[in-house]
Amino acid sequence: MIAILMHRYLVTPLRRLRQFAYYHDRIPPKQRLKEIESIRYSMMNTFKRLDDEQKTLYRNARTDSLSGLSNRQALQEYLKQTIADSEKTHSQFAFLFLDFDDFKAVNDSLGHDIGDQVIREASRVLVSEVRSHDFIARVGGDEFVIILKHFETLETLGAEIDELQRGLKNADLAGELNIHMNSSIGVSFYPKDGDDYVSLMQKADIAMFQAKREGKSRYHFYSHELNERVQKNIYLDKEMRQAVLNDEYSLFYQPKIDLNTKQVIGAEALIRWIRPDGEMISPVEFIPLAEENGFIVELGQWVLETALKQLQLWQTQCPNFVLSINVATKQLLEDSFLENFKELMSLYEINPSNVDLEITEYLFLEQNERNTGIIDELRQLGVSISLDDFGTGFSSLSYLKKFYVDQIKIDKAFIDDYQSESGAIFIETIIRMSESLKKNIIAEGVETEHQADYLRQAGCHYAQGFLFSKPLPIDAFEVYCQQNKSTSSS
Repeated sequence: MIAILMHRYLVTPLRRLRQFAYYHDRIPPKQRLKEIESIRYSMMNTFKRLDDEQKTLYRNARTDSLSGLSNRQALQEYLKQTIADSEKTHSQFAFLFLDFDDFKAVNDSLGHDIGDQVIREASRVLVSEVRSHDFIARVGGDEFVIILKHFETLETLGAEIDELQRGLKNADLAGELNIHMNSSIGVSFYPKDGDDYVSLMQKADIAMFQAKREGKSRYHFYSHELNERVQKNIYLDKEMRQAVLNDEYSLFYQPKIDLNTKQVIGAEALIRWIRPDGEMISPVEFIPLAEENGFIVELGQWVLETALKQLQLWQTQCPNFVLSINVATKQLLEDSFLENFKELMSLYEINPSNVDLEITEYLFLEQNERNTGIIDELRQLGVSISLDDFGTGFSSLSYLKKFYVDQIKIDKAFIDDYQSESGAIFIETIIRMSESLKKNIIAEGVETEHQADYLRQAGCHYAQGFLFSKPLPIDAFEVYCQQNKSTSSS
């Protein structure tokens, strides 16, 4: 009898508790013995707490802590299942890679707390804009991935993306600070552009950067042609960096001419890339890429030092010769630029009056103390400042008031249009304005005697272009100057 009772109230419950320890879903019934019931109850609470903690860890491992959205891990898992489902149903879906435009400016100017607030509110807006059966994840600082399914045509998909970007742009993302955020989106498609996370992300990333290049605040679909262009740029990027080490760059010099005396008054230093086999790579191909990826800073430093080194020889022979050197905005805004420039001027014993730095209008987009200070410091050194390609970008008279420049260069596009009424009005207005502001003016891209005669009569005194000479290597340029000097004196 005692054995039966022990088996019923002790042995069997303990066996069930042991099974419960391995199989948590097999919960033993309530026990008669108080001690056994206490053990059972404790085990139930422990396993429940462990189960809750496991679920919380699982959820946290797949949730972005700042935005509350799914994270990269959750995206990869969702995408794997979605690809499997789409494979069975032979359906496609769109993979959107969204990146805020100029979000860094928010963090830099307002602080990371405000930046975090913008991310949280933007995430809420994005969730409200996508449908319940779509998916959204935050995968980086201001980067999001959205999976859109069940769209009928590219037009309807485009309308959805437009609506999403519009909702983000119109939302007030930081209360009274009135911050609105534009975005650029790249789109790839399963299965056309990729059949896994890596390939879809890579293609959408390529398309997103193309949207940035085209002016931001837009979307772009991935294409094979776009990929070929990107691969070419990747190859070109590697090659142009190696070209510095291989000494493949040279400076050519295009004469600047006094239209009244026809004498050479100076030159513009222009970079040329010549491969070992003699092939010349056009600056139109590699300069925009260098500006985009930041290599322009290193390349610009090479140009600056090479030009000043050459000027050291020329200034002793021609004391009034002025050499113009192009300086990119990114290069100019480098913290070390001014100090490096001063050191080079001292190293090569350059007379500042022989140096003209050509800058573009992009420096003027941010009219802050730092930008104006750079221009002021350079002018205090005694060098002159020229505004290149005037009229092609964001030129305005306000720039010329706030940023002192010594010379304005009229772009070739306007010189080519001098015979039209509007073209002539533009050129003559710029010449009159320059006279009023006491600034020199030079015309670029002069190719005919008619253009030169017109400019001279209109009051433009200086020019450069193929009418006088194409950009020349050093030896040919020096020969040209000697011939020009002899012709002028005779």
